[in-house]
Amino acid sequence: MAELVLVVFGVGAVAGYAARDIQTRGDGRDEIESYLNERETELRERYQTTEMDYVEFGERIAVLEDPDTERIMRDAVAVDRIGPATAFRLAQWFDGWEDYRDADQDAYEPVNGHRPEQGPGTRSTTLS
Repeated sequence: MAELVLVVFGVGAVAGYAARDIQTRGDGRDEIESYLNERETELRERYQTTEMDYVEFGERIAVLEDPDTERIMRDAVAVDRIGPATAFRLAQWFDGWEDYRDADQDAYEPVNGHRPEQGPGTRSTTLS
């Protein structure tokens, strides 16, 4: 009986260790999530100090919480020299994933911090 308990405990410990290793393997700093969290904190502080009204706050938070914002940002940062700030500006500029995905190089040019030569390589075919 004691041997069975030891075997069950041993198998459980190994399984728990393996699961923890798998779960924490990719736990490096997620630059997109960090950027969005920082922006949200900044917006909440500005709203609480009355630097912006409720309507503006709601509109800006809606952009942060839109799933397309994160999807566009993750696709954009895959391109060399595009960081979270520029990726966020891209996400704000386009009206959703389809608009971003279908855009040509000219559509990227007005985005602050985005060089025209980066436009065509920004769109990914793996996420469409």
